[in-house]
Amino acid sequence: MLILLLWAALLGGGCSAAPSFPRASEGVIDLRQWDFGRNGPVDLAGEWHIYWKQLLGPAGDGGEQPKPDGFFLMPGTWNQWPDSRNPVGGTGFATFTLDILLPPEMTRAGLWIPNASTAYKLWINGKEIAGCGTVGTSRESSEPEYRMRTVQFETDDNRASLLLQVSNFHHRRGGMWKPLQIGTVDQINSMLTIETMYDLLLFGSFLMMGIYNLFLFLRTPGGPGAALLLSAMFWVLALRVLLLGQMLITQFIPDIQWLVQLKIEYLTSHAVPILFIWALDRIYPGKLGRWFLLGMSGFVALNSLIMLATPVLFYSRLVLYFLMAVLAALLYAAIRFIAVVLKGDKGALIIVGAVMIFFLIVFGETIHYRELILSRDFTPFGFLITLILGPSFHSSSAYLVSTIATLLILFISTNLLVLKASPALLMLQNPSADSGTTEELIIRYGVTPREAELLELVARGYSNKEIAAELFISEGTVKNHLHHIMTKLKVRNRTELSLRVRTRDAQ
Repeated sequence: MLILLLWAALLGGGCSAAPSFPRASEGVIDLRQWDFGRNGPVDLAGEWHIYWKQLLGPAGDGGEQPKPDGFFLMPGTWNQWPDSRNPVGGTGFATFTLDILLPPEMTRAGLWIPNASTAYKLWINGKEIAGCGTVGTSRESSEPEYRMRTVQFETDDNRASLLLQVSNFHHRRGGMWKPLQIGTVDQINSMLTIETMYDLLLFGSFLMMGIYNLFLFLRTPGGPGAALLLSAMFWVLALRVLLLGQMLITQFIPDIQWLVQLKIEYLTSHAVPILFIWALDRIYPGKLGRWFLLGMSGFVALNSLIMLATPVLFYSRLVLYFLMAVLAALLYAAIRFIAVVLKGDKGALIIVGAVMIFFLIVFGETIHYRELILSRDFTPFGFLITLILGPSFHSSSAYLVSTIATLLILFISTNLLVLKASPALLMLQNPSADSGTTEELIIRYGVTPREAELLELVARGYSNKEIAAELFISEGTVKNHLHHIMTKLKVRNRTELSLRVRTRDAQ
């Protein structure tokens, strides 16, 4: 229970009543009376103007904007827009606009930008401020990318006009799945720090539990098969954490291809349930039945082959059916272990609990995929609870004590690593860190004007490929520039470089 309380402290806050959050209405959200200092950031949810199959630029680029095609409820996908009787489907492109009225004292703001399906470009007050992938009007002219962004911008007379282009020709769903959030610069930076810590703690927890289960397997002659399977499952979940949430894999591998990223994510979602089911069979041999195990293994293998051999646009339509099959398999497993409990084996009761928690996790992911709810993905955290409280409780009290001690040490050490050994995160928490204007960087560090231009694109979150296209240079030249810049600014990686420029802009 101790480790769960520690996690709750990270995930939760106080128990005070939540304020009534404002929503956009007819393309405008009024935040003039909103107390950001007391109530925190706001989701830019509600009615945005939509211009379907139009990629509009700022009004200054081409005169007045045309009449919108209606209103679109953000966040959401446009698959069922404008209504279920005449849906436009998942592929297409559109422009969305929203006017934000801000408090008089708010002259600078921060914006949290989640993923779009599957490419976007954002302007604020007529200035291009962020982008992800390549927005286009066809599959050939667009390029998908998933990457989280945070940006800072100056308000225009306490007003911010957002213009967002989105296109999708590569996935079943098109649009913004999660809301953009606006807050003070410090609030958005703090959100980034907390979310990154959350993912790092999950990753470290899964990684350490995988190592621990491998140790259990190796220390016993012959080794318990369940421990080896659980070890593999924890490592798969650790990899999955890097692909979800803040998508830390894009920090470790900035130029990772969207297709590779998504297909690895699909493979992890296939591996976890089958490893879990086989681990249960090793704990209670023969209770699930040989044909059930072989059938599930064949089904998962077939899904993986189809996924690898077909475009994401096709396979993403099959994901729902895979999740429903996993739900059926877990329900069957729960029934079989309930029968074991009824026969007098009370030890199987905790297995029933673990299976049902797993069932609820997959059920939540299913309704999320069906867009019945669009909320934060707590699936990895749920898996952590399931895998610790299930097989580990069944094994022995010594295993449980060792598990809690391991995770407690991990929790403390990871906090120290994140808060003390990571200058990048410290820079987020301390915007007054050593920075300066572009001119100061040029004078102080010898950054050339061309390198300063490249730095601006890094701060916007551009990949090497996008920078090369923007500046009409090769990717090799971009990498050389980045190497020289990081040497001059004495930063160790691209993340620290990006944050150095962002904190400079916050001054």
